[in-house]
Amino acid sequence: MGVEFLDRWVPFIMFAYGILLFFVLDVWTLPERLMSQYGHLYQQLLLHKGVSRLCLFVGGLWTLQNIFISF
Repeated sequence: MGVEFLDRWVPFIMFAYGILLFFVLDVWTLPERLMSQYGHLYQQLLLHKGVSRLCLFVGGLWTLQNIFISF
């Protein structure tokens, strides 16, 4: 596994993790459903909220950088 491989796939994985948790934690009706049915899981996901925002931002910028450099 070389640096080029990691530079290509790590930003997509980071962005996907960030966007997935963003939708799970901030979609209008999903948090209420999660809290009522899976309170402990929802509280655990809330602990990851800061990391997911950071991954969303850094992964998105890194992906855009790779797209602009490839052209």
